[in-house]
Amino acid sequence: MWAASGEPLALPAAFVAGALNDADHLLDYYLWFVRKDRRRLFLVFHAWEYAFAGLALSLTVWQYPVLLAAALGHLSHMLGDQLANHPKSKLTYSLAYRIGARFDRDRLVESLPLTLSTALEHNIPLWRQIETRLPRRIAELLEADR
Repeated sequence: MWAASGEPLALPAAFVAGALNDADHLLDYYLWFVRKDRRRLFLVFHAWEYAFAGLALSLTVWQYPVLLAAALGHLSHMLGDQLANHPKSKLTYSLAYRIGARFDRDRLVESLPLTLSTALEHNIPLWRQIETRLPRRIAELLEADR
């Protein structure tokens, strides 16, 4: 997008929209591993609707390369997650579907990671190498079955 549009902000917009949307896992991990409440799955930033709305806006009424780059970055993240993960329904990555399912985790995904360490390994590249460098006490907390 930067090369095509000449807009230097397109690059960070695509990165932010494509990578930082995984921050929504923090809420779910907090609920599952700290509060020990595994009933819900929110994933508030993981929604096809955001990408489609961004694309529609950027291709019609607000033709701004930064918005298009953000929409494409988010779309690429969603496509990767849809292909790599195995939700119970192909609609799990739709916010409207999750709202309709009342964010009921059992209706949305097959299983949850047993430990925070396992969850982080799934979402952070090279997590195992990072974890081995953590103080033992922290690593034990991450591995504890919650």
